[in-house]
Amino acid sequence: MERRFQSYRGTWAWLIQRISAIGLFVLIPIKIYTGWAAKSKVPDLFDLGRKVHFNGTIDILLLLFFLLHGLYGLRVILMDLGLVKE
Repeated sequence: MERRFQSYRGTWAWLIQRISAIGLFVLIPIKIYTGWAAKSKVPDLFDLGRKVHFNGTIDILLLLFFLLHGLYGLRVILMDLGLVKE
């Protein structure tokens, strides 16, 4: 029996990596800015510096996006080297 090619695997991997990149692109500057605002080194916009910087949800999202982006990036590298098939 011939094995059917599942093209959607690569599509989901590509989509997850792009969404995680956008999430990192947004959350990392927010985390850095609110850290500086919490230390009173820059103006605190809307008095949210401490609330946002010490928010556990943002930390969990950063960790999740970092892991997803890194692992899917490693997958792409292994595919480029020919160690893993798509």
